[in-house]
Amino acid sequence: MPYRFVPEITRADIAFEAWAESPEELIRSAADALLAAMLTAPARVRARCRRRIRVTAGALDLLLYRALEEILFLRDADGLLVRYRRVEIRRTKEEIEARIEAAGEPVEAYRGEFATEIKAITFHELRMAQDARGLWRATVVVDA
Repeated sequence: MPYRFVPEITRADIAFEAWAESPEELIRSAADALLAAMLTAPARVRARCRRRIRVTAGALDLLLYRALEEILFLRDADGLLVRYRRVEIRRTKEEIEARIEAAGEPVEAYRGEFATEIKAITFHELRMAQDARGLWRATVVVDA
């Protein structure tokens, strides 16, 4: 999943951009970037347990926000580090829904180092949109 960190957006927090061919893959790419900000070796998170996550919002950027917040919630509330394996987006007249299949392991089982304590996803510079060439792009700033 492609992403890059963008230090020029903020000095105190961490910013990243992610991109993908579809909104579903963009959410996965942004989730990978969030884990890369938190962990020195995010690929070492093993799929020892699975979670199904459902988030809804009125706009795609808010859907991305809520999907990323779920990673922090699972870490803080359940003591789990998860990676998004599959994302499915459905649209209705009222809302946009993401159904996410995640897999991970307990924090204490992680076999790498923790890089940064991410406190929250912020709304600062938050964007998710399709560019002129049809590629989906997101910008996210996290409170570290």
